[in-house]
Amino acid sequence: VKGGILKLESTQPHIKTMKLFFFMLLVGLLTAIGGEIKIIPFEEGPFRFGLGSIIFFFALLIRPLPIVSTGLLTALIVIVGRSLLDIFIYGQSFVTHIVEHLPAGAFYTVFALCFKLIPLDELKKQPLMLGLLATAFEVLSNTIEHVLTDILLVSDQETFTSFLLFILVGLLRSFFVVGIYSMITMSEQKKQLKQLMTIHSELYVEALYLQKTMTQIEQLTANSYQLYKKLKTNEEQLASEALHIAQEIHEVKKDNERIHAGLSKITKRNYPSNFLLSELLSFIIEANENYAAYLNKSISITLICPDDYQTKN
Repeated sequence: VKGGILKLESTQPHIKTMKLFFFMLLVGLLTAIGGEIKIIPFEEGPFRFGLGSIIFFFALLIRPLPIVSTGLLTALIVIVGRSLLDIFIYGQSFVTHIVEHLPAGAFYTVFALCFKLIPLDELKKQPLMLGLLATAFEVLSNTIEHVLTDILLVSDQETFTSFLLFILVGLLRSFFVVGIYSMITMSEQKKQLKQLMTIHSELYVEALYLQKTMTQIEQLTANSYQLYKKLKTNEEQLASEALHIAQEIHEVKKDNERIHAGLSKITKRNYPSNFLLSELLSFIIEANENYAAYLNKSISITLICPDDYQTKN
């Protein structure tokens, strides 16, 4: 058994590594495919804007991945993938196309390195700052890609116009991704808040029932003690049993008080001294429906309260 456990534990890191590599590979493939959906701003030029950086940036936000490794793998997939596609379409040598797409690979490498230098998880809570930084990273990465394109391929592109275009496209792409991510995050937070409110409401109802139970137990304890005093003069054995029952009931009350104290801290709500009759009836319906669900039974309760009035504890 020990040997089996050790073997299982030794394979878990490998499985985790394989899953991580799978997601990195998936990001690289999706980025490469998205990069082929592109706009070419310079006529007859190799420089282009695609959806690849949008997919890559969004992937970094929604799933924790080793940023630099993911960037390098994505760069490799983009270079090789575009080169193979160009060979299929245009022919020419593989090396020629590799050189042609090296600037695109440099873009994703630099883009990933930039995100490695910032606390990405903390900045997710600051959409404006994250969007501005992502824009700056886009501009830097595009500028390096542009410079490499000038060196390796052409040298007649207008640098100033390109730089302005980098800023505009960087702003649009970065804030588009940050906006989508923020919308998804807010939606998830609303769901979680709704669940917490539901739990809070259920705990509040249970706390009310527990408070009612404690009142009944307190009265039952008092009645048991009175019975003990009456039996003490004539029936010693019965009196002893009555006293034991009173003690046991008192222990139950103390346990309920501890539970009630814990629930009160969770709900952080002061219980009112009085309720509307409709509120009390709603609590009763909710509690009985929960109890029926616990017993795997389906019940339907209709509340009719034409005359509503306030009650007192």
